[in-house]
Amino acid sequence: MSLMNDIINEQTKQGNLGGKNGTLGKKSSSSDNIVNFFIITGEITDSSFDNSVDPYVRIGTIDNKDNIKWFLKTPVRNNTKKPSWSYEINHDIKLDQIKKLAIEMHHKTLLSSKSIGEATIDISNIENQSMIYETIQIFDPKDKSKSVGSVYLSIEIK
Repeated sequence: MSLMNDIINEQTKQGNLGGKNGTLGKKSSSSDNIVNFFIITGEITDSSFDNSVDPYVRIGTIDNKDNIKWFLKTPVRNNTKKPSWSYEINHDIKLDQIKKLAIEMHHKTLLSSKSIGEATIDISNIENQSMIYETIQIFDPKDKSKSVGSVYLSIEIK
């Protein structure tokens, strides 16, 4: 938490700034952070996929019991191993509770989808950095040591 939030919390406890039910009191008690996700591009390096692959990415929060709650899915990009999404979304995340994100790339088929690869992103230090621009390596779901592609994205606390 920031110094400003600590000051607002303390002033609110003392009954200042409208008290706990005032505008700032409600804001300071919320542990949600608005996080901006910008999925820029990707690349599939696995030779088992040809140029007719139709990739999309999804991202979810991982709780302390390793359950994933999916909140982001990019549009499908057809017939490319180097998709460009430029897809942006804001999402509320309790950064004091959520420390990891799951990212998966899938190939959309006619009736379902096939996993291309997956990765986990540690976001425990994101408040210190404020913004992350990173190329995330994704790995084969069956062989976690085999890189099958990447996703270039940014994550920013608003």
